[in-house]
Amino acid sequence: YLAYPTSVTQGLAMMGCENVGGELWLAADLQEACYKGRHMNLLFLLCLPQVLLFVIGMPLGALLVLWRHRKDLHNPRTQFRWGILYAGYRDELYFWEITIVIRKLVMVMVGGVFASRLGPDMQVYLSLALVVIFVVCHLVAQPFNELTIHHKLLHWLELGALLACFATLYSGMLFYLGHETDRIPSWSLDLASVVIIGGNSSFMIYTIVIFIIAMRREAKESEGLTAAERRLHLRKISKRKSNQKGKGKGKNHTNDSNKKS
Repeated sequence: YLAYPTSVTQGLAMMGCENVGGELWLAADLQEACYKGRHMNLLFLLCLPQVLLFVIGMPLGALLVLWRHRKDLHNPRTQFRWGILYAGYRDELYFWEITIVIRKLVMVMVGGVFASRLGPDMQVYLSLALVVIFVVCHLVAQPFNELTIHHKLLHWLELGALLACFATLYSGMLFYLGHETDRIPSWSLDLASVVIIGGNSSFMIYTIVIFIIAMRREAKESEGLTAAERRLHLRKISKRKSNQKGKGKGKNHTNDSNKKS
């Protein structure tokens, strides 16, 4: 979760080139010409295998594993082996973690690998467009499995994180405009700095507080239960909720058929 963006940046860094004097040069070393000679050899020997095996291979492999076990997600053996990939999501959206990986991948490519070629303005423009798409997808899908009333908070935390990202990018654009055009006074940039730092810090503190409260509540609810019994209890709730949704869909389908008849 934490190492993947850094690994993607390192894996794709060899493809980050800048146009200097009508020719492409490696951004990490402007004395190295891109896509010719030694760079081309290293591209095929190091960069391409890393991209295929790690950047693309790991998410694709995880997706194939989840698809293979999509009908026995509540099996204890499946949950023990692969539960980290789909735990917390609705059964019909067992693959949602892969979309999170895609988010990280495209943002790293826009903000890191191809940053020098895009420039600050296009970076922010594309990043804002991508965040808007992420927000819309999240609102439409609502992927989290709301086992209890407390789980509803997951939806708002995810939405809050995406909106905080959007606000940070939007506010950061002011610095570029102020530096390039001098149309924005310095006090506005100072205010934007306070908003960016204060907003992100406040959201981080809020999530930490929510996490501590959730941990204390879980410890209180688990008094007298072993870890295995606690997991079994949550598994039963999840399975019961899944069955209720399936029955509800079947009932709606039957009602629609009767109405048509």
